Amino acid sequence: MFKKKKNKLDFYTAHDTLIEMMPMKSRTKPPSWWKDIKNSFDQFRSRVGISIPTPTIKTCPGVVDYMRKPITLKLWSDVIFKVKSSGDVEAIEPIHDSHIIDGSMHHGQQYGDSLYPNRTVFKLHGPWCVKANFPGEYMVTECHYNEDLRKHDILVSPGITNFNHQHTLNVFLVFPIKDEDYTVMLKYGTPIMSIYPMHEKNFDIEMHKTTRQGFQEHQSIYPSTFIGRYHTGKHALKD
Repeated sequence: MFKKKKNKLDFYTAHDTLIEMMPMKSRTKPPSWWKDIKNSFDQFRSRVGISIPTPTIKTCPGVVDYMRKPITLKLWSDVIFKVKSSGDVEAIEPIHDSHIIDGSMHHGQQYGDSLYPNRTVFKLHGPWCVKANFPGEYMVTECHYNEDLRKHDILVSPGITNFNHQHTLNVFLVFPIKDEDYTVMLKYGTPIMSIYPMHEKNFDIEMHKTTRQGFQEHQSIYPSTFIGRYHTGKHALKD
């Protein structure tokens, strides 16, 4: 009999320390504030004149599953974001020219004036390249129940991806634009993006070290077109 193939997500990185120090996992622990919340509290009901036990957010299965089910991408380095009044964003890493932090601007013409008024979008290039050996889509979105980005009023643009045809893992950070330049420092280990499987398949995660050139080759799978590289490549693979 043939052995059934294991479903896998293979994560490749050129930064081998991430494999040991910040491994990707298929489940996520609740944030630190969660342990301070009790399952219930006593609420006084004046109509009957007694206190009754009332459930908290900790007993809501929808919230619990939302916290625990994603693969969470955590920030792989300390980084200072300098957000200019012009809308330009610069990402500053602790060690000059280490190239562990990289990104690019998404300018306002790409998303119009209505979606993010008085905001700017910075595409933070992730340190992982992801390949799946089975079909399935994933929703990428903010880590809603973690307060680290929210306290700086930073949004994360959500979307749907798959790792059969799309192997990059980038984070679109949406910063408020202010009258003057300002900086935001985010710490190593800050949860910045949730990756939710939109399927019921079981799968394993395996992590691999690759070279910088190998990392680029894993990502460079599309034809060299100005517009529509993803769909052009997808159709080419079908043909």
